Amino acid sequence: MSEVSCVAVALQWSGPSGQYVELIGDFPDWHHPITMTEVEPGKYECHLKLEPGLYRYKFRVNQQTWVVDPNALLLDHTEGFSNCVLMVGGLLKPVLFAPDRQHWTQWEDGRIVIHVEISEDSPFPSSLCLTCGDESSPHTPPQPITSVPFLRVMTRGKRQLLRAEIRRWPTSVPWTHMHFPQAPNNPFLLPPPRTPLGQPPKWLEGAVLYGIFVDRWHRSPNSPPDPRVESRKSTSTAETFYGGDLDGITESLDYLTSLGVTGIVLTPVHCSPTPHRYDSTDLMTIDPMIGGKAAFLRLLETAQQHHLKVIVDVSVTHINEQHPAFQDVLKQQEQSPYRSWFYIKDFPVERGDASTYSYYPTHPELPWLNLSPGEAREYTLQGIEQLVEWGVDGLRLDAVEEAPDDFWQELRSRVRQRNPDLLLLGEIISDKPGRLSEQRGMDTVTDFQHREAMLDFFARSAIDAPEFWDRQLFYQFRMGPFDPSFRLLFLDNHDVSRFLSLAIRYDRLRLALAYLMFRPEPIWITYGTELPLTGETTETNPQTNSQTNPQTNPDKIWPDRAPMPPLKKNATQTQTLFRQLTHLRRSLVPMQSPILRKVQAEEHLLVLERVAAQTQLRGYFHAGGDSPVTILDLPEDAQQVLTINAPKEAPLSLPPHSARWFLLPI
Repeated sequence: MSEVSCVAVALQWSGPSGQYVELIGDFPDWHHPITMTEVEPGKYECHLKLEPGLYRYKFRVNQQTWVVDPNALLLDHTEGFSNCVLMVGGLLKPVLFAPDRQHWTQWEDGRIVIHVEISEDSPFPSSLCLTCGDESSPHTPPQPITSVPFLRVMTRGKRQLLRAEIRRWPTSVPWTHMHFPQAPNNPFLLPPPRTPLGQPPKWLEGAVLYGIFVDRWHRSPNSPPDPRVESRKSTSTAETFYGGDLDGITESLDYLTSLGVTGIVLTPVHCSPTPHRYDSTDLMTIDPMIGGKAAFLRLLETAQQHHLKVIVDVSVTHINEQHPAFQDVLKQQEQSPYRSWFYIKDFPVERGDASTYSYYPTHPELPWLNLSPGEAREYTLQGIEQLVEWGVDGLRLDAVEEAPDDFWQELRSRVRQRNPDLLLLGEIISDKPGRLSEQRGMDTVTDFQHREAMLDFFARSAIDAPEFWDRQLFYQFRMGPFDPSFRLLFLDNHDVSRFLSLAIRYDRLRLALAYLMFRPEPIWITYGTELPLTGETTETNPQTNSQTNPQTNPDKIWPDRAPMPPLKKNATQTQTLFRQLTHLRRSLVPMQSPILRKVQAEEHLLVLERVAAQTQLRGYFHAGGDSPVTILDLPEDAQQVLTINAPKEAPLSLPPHSARWFLLPI
C-alpha cells in the first residue's frame, strides 16, 4: 500500500488591515501558532500541507481576540466551546470521516476498526465498503466488502459517535480504498496501517507504574554526602536538593515490590545542576551525585531480580545553559563547531536575549536543541541508546510535542533494534495524543483529559456520574481506536498538583485509587501517594482543613514535590488499600481482558464491570452527595472482595465517597 500524500490547504481570513493574525489548531497542536500573511489589505492567508484528517482550528487576532472562520466546514461544539473544523480528504457532512490513524486502525491480527461521527439528526449509515485487491492487476480485481454494521457508541454535543469493526481480515489480502454507501464515488485512499509500529510490549498490560522523583527519594546511608543537600524538613522549591540517589532506590525495592507495583519510572538521571535534572549538561553520563553508572547498573540488576521494570525519563528537547556545547557557542560565537546544535537567530548570541536564540518559554537558561538531522540529534540519540544498552526496560520521553516527528521515529527504530520489547512512553499534554503518538511512534501516552475528568468527579464533585462517564468515553473515542494499553492513566505526576492537594480529603483519594485500579489501562502512581503525601505548603491541610502559607509563590515553591517520608513498617490506611488493590488487580480479572462496561451512572453513583472468560467483577463507586445509596441489583451469591470507606457488615449500603467490589457468578 502506498503512503498517503499530504494535501495542500489554504486558509483565509478577512478583517482590518495591519493586524497580527495567527492560525491556531491541530497543526500539530494548539501550542504552536502559525503566523498568517497579509497578502493584500485586510486579506490574510496561510498555506499548509496536511495529511488526510479532521483538524480543529481558530484564528487569533493581535494575540488576544479569537475568531471563527466563516468559511469553515462546521463548528464543533462537542467540547463545550466552538472550534472550526477542517476536513482534509474523507467524507463531508452528514458523515464526518477522515482516513487518518485517529479514526481507523488495522491490527496485526487483521481486525480493522473504524470511528466516524455524524450529526445528531443525520441518517444512520448502515454499512461501509472496503475495496481489496490491486486495481491495476487483472489477476486480483477489487472486491467490495459490504454490510459491515455500525455501533452507536454515544451521542454528545449534537454528534453521534459510531464504531465499526471488521474481524479477521486476512493480512495477506491487499486492500486500497474504502467508501460509504452514501458516497460511492468518493473512495478514500487509506493510510498505512499501524502494523509497522506494532503493539505496546505485552508486559505493559495492566501495569502499575510507580513514578519516583530521584532527588525526592531517600539517599543510601552508604553514599558519600552531597554538599548541596538541605534538611528534609526544609521548604520544597525548584532549587532544593534533598539528596535522593540511585542506591537509595535500590535499597527500597523490597518496599516497592510489597506495594504490588510492576515497574518504576525515574526522573532523568543524567548530569544536571538542578534537582529535577530535566536540563542536562551531559547526556552521556549518569550524574555522579546520584551514584553514577555503577549505581545505575546496580539498580537495574536488582530490579530485574525483583521482577520490576525500570523506565527512565529522558529530556532531550532542551539542555541547561551550562552544557559545554552552549558555553562554547557563547564563547566562540560563529566560530563554534556547536552553533548548528541550537536555533540561533542572530550573532552574537547573548544569554537571555530571545532575539539571538530560542529557548524554553520564560527560561533563557534552557536553550532548545536543534533535533533535525545533524550532530545534536546524533548526540542525543547516542545518549538514549546507551541507556538501552545498559538494560532499561522503557523510556519516558519528555515533551514529545516539542521535537520533529522524524526524530522520534528514528529513535524508535534505533532503540527497538537493541530491545524489541522496550517501552516508549510519551508525555503528550494535548487532547490529540492519538495523532501525535502515531506520527512519533509512541507505545503509550499520558491521558491528561481523563485526569481532568477524574478531578471533577472524585475530587471536586463538580460533575455527576453520567457526565463523568460520557466525558471520559468521548475523549477515549476521539483519541482513536486503540487498545487500552495505549492510554496511561494517572491521578497526578511530578508536573501537576497532587490529587490529594486538590481533593483535600483522604476518602476521595482512596475512592479515586479504587476506580483507577479497576480500569484495564496501565496506570501511573506518583511516589508517596500511598502514605499519603500531599502538598500542605500551599494547599489546604487535609487533616486540619485550614490553609497553610497561601501567599507562597507557586513558581518557587514545590509543595507537591516534597521529599518521600520514611518507609514505615506500620502501614497507613491508604497504604493497606494500595496493596489490596494491586493484589486484586493482578488476581481477579486477567489483564488480557480489556472489557470495561458501564452498568449504571446515576447522580453520584457509577457502577462498572470487568468481564473475562471465567471472571466477572463489578465495582460500585459513590463519589458524592450527602446520603448513602442502597445497592439493589446485586445477585445473592455475589462475593464482596473489597470495601473502601464503608462498613463491611452492611454490604448493600454505599456511604458518600465509598466503593465496593464484588465477584459475580458466571
